[in-house]
Amino acid sequence: MDFRSFLHSERLFTENPYDQEGILFKEKLVHRPDSVIFDNFYRSKNEKIYCHICGGHRHRNGITGLLGDGSRILFGSSCAKDFFGPEVEKLCAGNLRHRTKRAYDRFLITSISNSIEPVERWMTSYRGLIIKVDIGWTDILIKYEKPVEEVLKNLTRGNGRLSESKVVSIGGGAGKTHKYEQHEILTFISSAEAITYLKRAAQRATLVDAFIAAIRSMKTQPNDQIFANLAGMYRKTLDAAEDVDRCIRFTVDFFQPDKLEIISEWMERRRSVRLGDMPEVTKQNLGPKMRKIMGFGLENPQISLSEALKSTDILTKISRRQISTQDWEKTGLLDEMG
Repeated sequence: MDFRSFLHSERLFTENPYDQEGILFKEKLVHRPDSVIFDNFYRSKNEKIYCHICGGHRHRNGITGLLGDGSRILFGSSCAKDFFGPEVEKLCAGNLRHRTKRAYDRFLITSISNSIEPVERWMTSYRGLIIKVDIGWTDILIKYEKPVEEVLKNLTRGNGRLSESKVVSIGGGAGKTHKYEQHEILTFISSAEAITYLKRAAQRATLVDAFIAAIRSMKTQPNDQIFANLAGMYRKTLDAAEDVDRCIRFTVDFFQPDKLEIISEWMERRRSVRLGDMPEVTKQNLGPKMRKIMGFGLENPQISLSEALKSTDILTKISRRQISTQDWEKTGLLDEMG
């Protein structure tokens, strides 16, 4: 079942607004009802639906209102705001969004619960790689803190681009020379956003473990609050998974032999600048030493951790052509539907 079908089953959405029980005849309301509940949303592909408030066929997308006597009316949100007043419209719209959000949380977590195995398999397969990345960078930064932090800072400033500056002199007229700073991009390392988390990759992965454990321990009949808590946890887990993915991609790219050689030479030149005119400076050649600490066997997984998580949720079942949670949660959605 996709999300649209789920909303149908929850009576929060319909594509057949005229077929609902208790729909009034096509007659414009004369008096404001004593009470109204925004019962569901409707969408019609083929025709504009009659509005019981304005009396015209104006809306392909609108709202079903449930009145106090059990009858139902159809209208657009702009008409509702004018007819019921902005405060009533805001309260009713918020209630409908809240009910739909609860339905979204139930559908999301149920979908994940039914297909969490790929994430568990991913964690089992690549946990060693995550630990290798975490421990490797921790040891490298302990042993070669200043030069490595310098290169990481350069990569952060350049959003993954390792750059070098030098002053170039150009001859001018009358024997004068002009100096200007020239910047050269030496190489590019992907996913530079990972630099913040390089020493915390394993810590971020523990959030994924905690989410899996929470899903596995979910009660047989969880209430709305549990679904809401797990949905919030899922969003944080997805952020953590993306951090883990970036750490792996950055590390694999950084330790590509050709790039590591460029980085090593860059660090060597920076060291020469720092040491100035000191005689007989022995080269450090940090590239091979860093490689020895990090070890070999680095690889980008065939599917990332965040992709494994996303494959379990409704993102594969809902498109922007359907009804997504982002649409439902927009404050101005009802105005757009009017």
